[in-house]
Amino acid sequence: MIYIVIFLILLLLSTIDLYNSKLRYFSYFFGVFLLIIFGSLRWETGADWIPYSNFFLLSDGLDKYLEGGFEIGFAYLNYVVKSFSDSYSVMLCVVSSIALLSKSIFVLRKSENIVFIIFGFYCFFLGDSFPVRQSMSVGILLASTIFIIDRKIIPFLLCIALSSTIHVTSLFFVFAYPIFHVRWSNKKIIYLFLICILVGLLKLPIVLLSKLSNFGDLGFVTSKLLFYLEEGAEQNTLDNPVNFIVSLIRRLLVFTPLFLCRKRCEIYDPNYNGYLNLLCFGNAIFFAFCTSIEVFIRMGAYFYIYEIFLLAIILKVYWPTKAGSWVYLLMILYFCIKLYGALSAYWDLYVPYYSIFEYVPRTMH
Repeated sequence: MIYIVIFLILLLLSTIDLYNSKLRYFSYFFGVFLLIIFGSLRWETGADWIPYSNFFLLSDGLDKYLEGGFEIGFAYLNYVVKSFSDSYSVMLCVVSSIALLSKSIFVLRKSENIVFIIFGFYCFFLGDSFPVRQSMSVGILLASTIFIIDRKIIPFLLCIALSSTIHVTSLFFVFAYPIFHVRWSNKKIIYLFLICILVGLLKLPIVLLSKLSNFGDLGFVTSKLLFYLEEGAEQNTLDNPVNFIVSLIRRLLVFTPLFLCRKRCEIYDPNYNGYLNLLCFGNAIFFAFCTSIEVFIRMGAYFYIYEIFLLAIILKVYWPTKAGSWVYLLMILYFCIKLYGALSAYWDLYVPYYSIFEYVPRTMH
């Protein structure tokens, strides 16, 4: 399977980099190029194929794109690409390139373990080879983290404004600026998680929205949220208490080593605390809303990517020690699990992988 081949290639590059960093930048950009080509050559493979391909292929003229139901920035991007080429593969290449190269701006500026990070991108998010609008937004917002670290709020807000023209939920990322610089103890983070878990178990967002839906103009907004809630209720497997608890335990297990390694890693990289804050905030959103409102879970997705940077720092700190090889092995096993999870979300749409050089009918959605 091609997914395993790419996994092994990136694993090999990451391992070589740990022992010899002379080819670090070559390995990183080779990995980026590989993932862009992988995404560009696919055909009828991946989620949301029909709405995105139809939007690009069937729209004719700028007005049609602007009326297509997507954000204005994404509409203009499709229009510009369509002006040069009618090939949807070109559009796929552009989207994958934006998603990965925008992330690379931050990776190359703020991280040393860059080959390990591109390996992580692949295992966590399939390396943006199957990008949607939010993939590009995540890339732009990750790049904006540079301005959070440097405390430059105007460029940061401009990045959010740009990203929101591609996916409007990017506006929620404005909270990242103050959250990054907050100093939370592990105990306070655990208390935050407990409160959000209680909110999720009791489904308080549903109760609150039901109450608010009776009030004036605000009622219209909440009624729309309730509509989306009811529409996706049948697909929400976490609405089941058992599934919710299993997901909860799985996520909390990940935070155990992140908390235990915190003091040592902060000495090596002071940004560790900020990355941890953002990851915790994203998961707190998940705990509070995963049993109720899916749109809020999507907002939390902008913060999950920082887990890869936390793991990269941990590996960098512990690799020179006697435990280094074991730490790396555990991370590889974890990456295997994450890759399987990413594929299994839409297994029938990802497996097998079809390229433009072959045509096999597949039911898409």
